[in-house]
Amino acid sequence: MRHDSKRIRLLMDRERPLHSSDFEMSSHPRRQHRREAGLTLLELMIVVAIIGVVAALAAPSVGAASGERKANELSLDIVRLARQGRSEAVGFGRAHLLRFNNAGNGSFELHRGTSNRCGSVPWATVTAPGCTAENRLCRGWVDAAQRSTVGQQLRVLRVGGGGNLDVCFEPSGRVLWSADAGARFSDQSTDAFLQGGVVFDIRRNDGDGVTRQVVVPLGGDARVLR
Repeated sequence: MRHDSKRIRLLMDRERPLHSSDFEMSSHPRRQHRREAGLTLLELMIVVAIIGVVAALAAPSVGAASGERKANELSLDIVRLARQGRSEAVGFGRAHLLRFNNAGNGSFELHRGTSNRCGSVPWATVTAPGCTAENRLCRGWVDAAQRSTVGQQLRVLRVGGGGNLDVCFEPSGRVLWSADAGARFSDQSTDAFLQGGVVFDIRRNDGDGVTRQVVVPLGGDARVLR
């Protein structure tokens, strides 16, 4: 009889339907773990707001740093173009003209002449085609507008005032200048010349940040003054 009663209880336990309370202890830890690992919508909104504030505070500094870098690169480009003109004048035995155009943001073009004397080259004819891929007499150019962006405008100005200016390099090493489109050249300094040469200001947003200066000496290599 005892064996029969035990057998009956086992059969009844097998046939009894499962209740949700049977799984309560095993499932509850999983639900609690998922709640602890996630973030609520409010927490996500707070994180996004903090990121937005930090980005807004950092944006002006990033823009200013980018503008300073572009101004420095523009200064070095002008120096490289002027040094190229002086070097090629000696290497090719021809006068080379560095022309500064005051229009727009300011630009420079380097042209190779047809003679070894600055005053003997018909510069109006040489420079008329401009700097294009077909014009081999144009040795290079630098345009401040190409270095500028919407929020970071770069401008090149001649120190001492004045507009367009030509600087001519002869194979002999002489450096001359002309303010009338290469019609007459001179190697004499005037009030518009500082540090013994032609000086250009590179400004960002009309005076923001550091104003860099490039000098093209009337004898010697171009360099950045500051």
